[in-house]
Amino acid sequence: QAALNEVAFKYGEDPSPENCLAYKEAANFYLESAVELKDCATLVGQEDLYNMAIEETEADLEELECD
Repeated sequence: QAALNEVAFKYGEDPSPENCLAYKEAANFYLESAVELKDCATLVGQEDLYNMAIEETEADLEELECD
């Protein structure tokens, strides 16, 4: 998560295409890691909330244009 925070900060300070791509890559990596936690969400009865958060994040990243 520290890597994601760092590139998010850089992108916020300088929304260049290069920083955008770095942010998108780090966010996708973080998202892939979060997908592995689905079983935990299911065990605590939060699968619907978990699925909604994953879907919203995927949509947000897909809409992010780095031109």
